[in-house]
Amino acid sequence: MKCIDGHLENALYVDAFEEADIEYEKVITKGAVSVSEPTTRLGG
Repeated sequence: MKCIDGHLENALYVDAFEEADIEYEKVITKGAVSVSEPTTRLGG
């Protein structure tokens, strides 16, 4: 996948903010490489 500015942003729907942190940790332990930790952004 080619991105215009060199990075790709991904959004994940969860019922609670804590779920995003749990899923993040799961993929990191499976070998994913992170460039930044999850952040909470309200709005769309």
